[in-house]
Order: sequence, then structure tokens, then C-alpha cells
Amino acid sequence: MTYITILEIFLKTLLNIKLISYYYSLDAFIDLSFFDLNDISDIFSIIPSVDIALDKLLNGTDPNAIIVDVSLKNEIITLLNNVKSKSNNIDFQFILNDIIAEINTISGKTKNEIINEL
Repeated sequence: MTYITILEIFLKTLLNIKLISYYYSLDAFIDLSFFDLNDISDIFSIIPSVDIALDKLLNGTDPNAIIVDVSLKNEIITLLNNVKSKSNNIDFQFILNDIIAEINTISGKTKNEIINEL
């Protein structure tokens, strides 16, 4: 097993633990009645792009591929800021701010750059 393989496994585990924790925490705060049809449409429209970025990060074979480009970063942050406006709960705000910070950190970086920053 190479150093990069070990880092990739660590990254997958770390991301999964954090995102799963956030998923369940956010689920407790989110009430679908907060969202109108435009919000839901925006969420569903970004899912394919996010799936592609996650696949590049977790399973991609091109270490030089940019995981989150500026356009996707801006779409995600706009969406998350809209979701943030739905609740003033401190924990809810913290989680979404942390996700936004993570998106800003990985934006414009390759898989190798992200792994090397761990």
C-alpha cells in the first residue's frame, strides 16, 4: 500500500465521518416547509455536479483534475447561504459555515493538492 493510497483511505474515512455526522445533524434542523419549489429545484439541479466532484475526489484516477471549479464553488455557496437563511440555530449555522469553508479550501485544487494538505 502506497502513501497516497493510505492518505486516500484516510480522506474517504474522514470525509465520510464528518459528512455523515453533518447529515444527521442538519436533518434535525431542516423542515421542508422552510423551502419553496425554487429552493428545492436549486438543490436538485446541483446534485449531479456535486456527485461528479465527489467521485473525482474519492475515486478519480487523474490526480491533476480540479475537484471543485470556481463555478461549482459559487453554486454550492449560493445554495448553502440560501439554506442558512432558513434558520438562526447556532449549530445549524456552524455546520453550514464549516461546509462553506471546506468548499472554499478545496476550490480550484487537484486531488493531490487536497490530499497533501491533510
